[in-house]
Amino acid sequence: AGALFELGTLAEQMGDSRRAESLMRESTEIFRRVYGDRHESVASTMSRLAIVLLHQAKFDESERVLNESLRLLRNHGHECANLAAALDSKGKLLAQTGRLDQANASFREALALRRKLHGDIHLQVAETLHNLAYVQQVWGRPEEARKLFKESIDIRRQVLEPDHPALGHALYYYAIYLQEQGDLEGAEEGLREALSIQRPRFPNGNRDTFLNLRDLAQLLLLKQGVENAIEAESLFRECLRIPEGTPYVSRTQRAFVKRMLGSALYYQRRFEEAEPLLLEAVDEILKDPTTDTRHKSDSIRVVESLYVAWGRFDDAEQWNNKLSNLNDVKFSGASGEASD
Repeated sequence: AGALFELGTLAEQMGDSRRAESLMRESTEIFRRVYGDRHESVASTMSRLAIVLLHQAKFDESERVLNESLRLLRNHGHECANLAAALDSKGKLLAQTGRLDQANASFREALALRRKLHGDIHLQVAETLHNLAYVQQVWGRPEEARKLFKESIDIRRQVLEPDHPALGHALYYYAIYLQEQGDLEGAEEGLREALSIQRPRFPNGNRDTFLNLRDLAQLLLLKQGVENAIEAESLFRECLRIPEGTPYVSRTQRAFVKRMLGSALYYQRRFEEAEPLLLEAVDEILKDPTTDTRHKSDSIRVVESLYVAWGRFDDAEQWNNKLSNLNDVKFSGASGEASD
């Protein structure tokens, strides 16, 4: 059962959530047969299974499994690391399903328990502080979020090597917070430090590297200027060199990066290079049923703007018509729903 659990954890890290789920279910059942339903090993394995289910957006089943895990762990009557982990996992589920007040309470209970078990300076304490900071950020409490993000990073700097991926991960999310608060210089500094950690650690790239390259390049485009556009182009190209099939990087995410690369070329007035990239990317985005209308509209506007800047007004008008048709479909759908 223990070996199956470890294999499941490895499969999850490699992005194979379905295999991870299968292995962890098998592990849980073996623990049940050997120890009975109420054993702590059953509860802790269920807690990890719930996270795998959460990654697949199986929210109802994930919550059911987590609640059962928490009930078993609380019934044992002693505070332990597995209970803290389950509370932290429950907070993630609640945050992802929009129940921020409950997520806040679950993370705070996990934080108090982890501090009691490990002291204030511990990686697990830093992880829960980070999760709690995210909730405050979404909840519209920026100063509380800032304080928690910084505390989490300070702990990681104390307990981890300066090139540890977990430090890069935290720096990335704090940089995104700073960008949302309008601190572009602070955000750029954080993204560059995070990237300096990720590049040597993951020479072929991973999800964190992909997101960091993408968001640093996008920030440079926001800052405008030819030099920023040139560096953004280089970063977008590096992002697209990360192999297809990288865990938790979808084809649509790659299409958006390709669209942004086209924009970087367009800002440099390299229209002939930008056009095929934009057309290919936008075609993929428009065909994706999971992409919302706003993002599809934005993508069409980028192509329209390209043709206007290029002086190809007939082509620009065709894309403007596509935008009108997309909005007609949107409002028609909304009208149909209302009439029901």
